[in-house]
Amino acid sequence: MANQFEPIRNELKSNNFNEIQDKIGCLLNRLNLRHNNKTGPCINETALNMSNDELENWYDKIYDLLLLSLMLHKYIENKNDIDELISKLKQK
Repeated sequence: MANQFEPIRNELKSNNFNEIQDKIGCLLNRLNLRHNNKTGPCINETALNMSNDELENWYDKIYDLLLLSLMLHKYIENKNDIDELISKLKQK
């Protein structure tokens, strides 16, 4: 899912969803998902000290955020059509 998320980051950013795309990117990069955060140059003490249960809980939350980002992308794709239909529906 992270691979599907990357190409839509700029679109989310430019449609007022910068905060969510930024947070998802940070979580993917620092919780031992995209990079090895337990050893080497990307080590992160917070991730390193989390229990497996804590990490699994965060992985579930990240999954939800990734789903949300993909749904927001779909909304952005359909926004003009939605606005057009709503405009027609409001006409008397």
